[in-house]
Amino acid sequence: MSLPPSISNRLIIPAITTPLFLVSGPDLIIAACQSGVTGSLPAMNARTSEDFSAWMAVLRQVLWECHGMQLALTIDQMWIKRNLVI
Repeated sequence: MSLPPSISNRLIIPAITTPLFLVSGPDLIIAACQSGVTGSLPAMNARTSEDFSAWMAVLRQVLWECHGMQLALTIDQMWIKRNLVI
């Protein structure tokens, strides 16, 4: 399956950042996306659903509103009964 042109035309190289537990966060995603790479992060890095919502708000503001970019962003969601983020 190929990426739609609206995304693939904005990528410099066909790469995706690895969602790193306790490392990936909004700053890394913003830097990756602004460099032309698909950004990704584990949702569990945001310890609460409120933190996750705040991260998404930051990403939306910086990447979509400020830069007018339509970028690829991936979220790695793990379901663990004791730690449901979303």
